[in-house]
Amino acid sequence: MIELDGLLSRLLQARSARTALVPLMRAYIRYFPLQSGKPFVWRRIVDPYLAWEPRPFHARTAFGFGVEGDSKDLIQQWLYYFGVWEPALTTWIRRRLRRGDVFVDVGANIGYFALLAARSVGPSGWVVAIEASPDIFERLRTNIGDNRVTNVRAIQAAALGTRSTVRLYRGNDANCGETTIDEQYGGEFEGEVEAFPLQELLTPDDVQAARLIKIDTEGAEYSILAGFDGFDRLRDDAELLVEMHPGYLAHRGESVDGILALTAAAGFHPYVLKEEYWAPAYLRNGCVVEAPRRLAAPVTRDGTVLIFSRTDADRLE
Repeated sequence: MIELDGLLSRLLQARSARTALVPLMRAYIRYFPLQSGKPFVWRRIVDPYLAWEPRPFHARTAFGFGVEGDSKDLIQQWLYYFGVWEPALTTWIRRRLRRGDVFVDVGANIGYFALLAARSVGPSGWVVAIEASPDIFERLRTNIGDNRVTNVRAIQAAALGTRSTVRLYRGNDANCGETTIDEQYGGEFEGEVEAFPLQELLTPDDVQAARLIKIDTEGAEYSILAGFDGFDRLRDDAELLVEMHPGYLAHRGESVDGILALTAAAGFHPYVLKEEYWAPAYLRNGCVVEAPRRLAAPVTRDGTVLIFSRTDADRLE
């Protein structure tokens, strides 16, 4: 095995060799019908030598829409190789949305979930995709336009509790999704952006028809929910999908417990969606999603996805 690693290392010193191998390995990982050898190939060849090679691409997702990206970014890289990001959340969104529904995506990134939802809700429904970063927003808009999607309204702004102008800091090169308003956790200063309460970015119809509201904003989740005055106008089956960042929240003097109190006061119960962030989970055929279970322990891990529902049960079906 050591000899194999040494041979691969020598072979892949040449950029031309890496460039030639990337599409071949991607085709194998993505499309070869037998799964048994893929974890080994990913672990010993693709991930250490090829996956992080900067490579602009246009690739199709598992649900059929094309996206533009660059493989130096983790989320975009895994879309290139696997066609999916966060398979449990992807499957949950597809299960919950029906024709004519509305999906609100706060922190839409390059548009993966917005495009997924656009297909699920069909021409009689619509999607509102909100992204604060001007650079990421351009890729979001490109992905919407390239797919000729007409039921997504993209908004370049930050959602917060009050109107303000905020400083935005880029995520690192490996994950632009970590772009944040928190200087301590962010990287390079990107610029100042206008921030608004969520209800000011939405129309009354958006609020009243929303089936799912997804919030993934690297620490601004409490502020967004605390400033949202539309809970009583949401439909009875509306659900909130909130990615929690305890570290970011604590630095802002906020907490997951504060979010739990806000949502409980609005009649919502918290459930944990189990998500996996390692390649073998993406290499499996399909995605088995465990029913989200009622939150029973403190949330300590950044990236934990909570589903808030008015359903009162041990788990969501």
